[in-house]
Amino acid sequence: MDALTSGIVARLGLDPFAEPAERVLLVTVEGDAGAAGPGAPRRARIELFDAELSPLGERVIESEEGCGELIEAAALAASIALAPERALAPPPPPIGAPPPPPIEAPPPPPEVPPPEVPPPEPPPQQSPPPAGWPFLPEGAVLLSGVSSSWSFFVGPGAALGPTASASARDGLLELRSELAGRAGFEGDIGTVHGALVASVLPCLHLPLVELRGDDPIGVQACAIGSAGLVWAAGGMFGASPSIGAGGQLGLEWVQRDLAAFRVWARVEAALFRPIYVDLTGGPLIDRAAPANAAIGVTFEIPVSP
Repeated sequence: MDALTSGIVARLGLDPFAEPAERVLLVTVEGDAGAAGPGAPRRARIELFDAELSPLGERVIESEEGCGELIEAAALAASIALAPERALAPPPPPIGAPPPPPIEAPPPPPEVPPPEVPPPEPPPQQSPPPAGWPFLPEGAVLLSGVSSSWSFFVGPGAALGPTASASARDGLLELRSELAGRAGFEGDIGTVHGALVASVLPCLHLPLVELRGDDPIGVQACAIGSAGLVWAAGGMFGASPSIGAGGQLGLEWVQRDLAAFRVWARVEAALFRPIYVDLTGGPLIDRAAPANAAIGVTFEIPVSP
């Protein structure tokens, strides 16, 4: 059994056999008494006991290769049973053998350049908002509209006609200009008459009731300065200038885009009254009334870019 003992010592790298023993190793080799050489069945039983001889485990190894192979296998099994961590470790180099060459660290992996990321596309350029009229203050809106109105006392009788208007509005303030043409007919004296009047109106807008959102109903109040040419032909004859000043008050409905519908009335004092000649036998010179009144409706829309 010296071969078995030396095999165990060689595998563990130390002599595990000592007295008193903490564990007891029992190796039993069995085989036919007359069998020799390869092909003869042989068996080794490895049993492990503690100090009280209580069994801790056993293993049976069979071999037909001969006693040397069986003893070597039994030594390995016994070494694993005694100290598995040492028995399974690689064997130490023999005495006097040169040390093994140092294990070279593997070369670092080649640097892989980061993937090329295309630069972000610039955001689409937004077209600048359209520029406003250069003559308007910032925030002001240019409006254009038409109206129809009756005018009284500027001529021999009432006159009806259209009006074209343009205005600049900034918040509640507005500056308007109007050009009105009016024509009428006076049946009693057979006179056709008319007027062409230009007016400038600084106005103030006062919202009163919000119908829906930003569509208020409110009041427009304006001062008036006007100049015109008044003419008459028929029972009266004449063509002369007229200059007036007064005020206008209206009720308006303004939409979100500042489109507006307006009903208004105005009164103007005649600073310079037109003169007519009465050809029906009346007084030689007939002056117009000292004041003029008008009523009308206006619709206008924004025209600013």
